[in-house]
This record gives sequence, structure tokens and C-alpha cells, in this order.
Amino acid sequence: MKSEPIITEHALIRYMERVKGINVNAIRKEVVTKKIIEQIERLGSGTFPCGDYKIVVRDSIIVTVLCNEKPV
Repeated sequence: MKSEPIITEHALIRYMERVKGINVNAIRKEVVTKKIIEQIERLGSGTFPCGDYKIVVRDSIIVTVLCNEKPV
């Protein structure tokens, strides 16, 4: 049995940009706000709150975004 092809993150982003018309650079600017830049410069690595989500930073690289838990 053959396995399904694997799609890279790069290819997936290009698909979103070129086929779906999603402006990835605009989204990037939403994530990397002035406040986040200041927090990274001041504190370095860590998890920084940003409204309804948190940004996880390691060595000045945003590695993931976490959603805040919503109370039930």
C-alpha cells in the first residue's frame, strides 16, 4: 500500500497565499506587534500573552501560538 504524499509547511503556506488568496504577510504583522517585539527584546524567550492567544518565543523566534482556554 502506498502512503499519501507529504505536504511541507512551505508548500501549504504557498497554497494558502496563491490559491486561497490569504495574505500571509498581513497575518505575520498581526502576530508580530510592537508590544510583542518589546516583550521579546526585554525578556527574550518565553510565553507572552497577546489578547485571546499567547505567543511562544525561543531565542527570538516565534515557534508557536497557543489559544487561551475559554471558561465553560
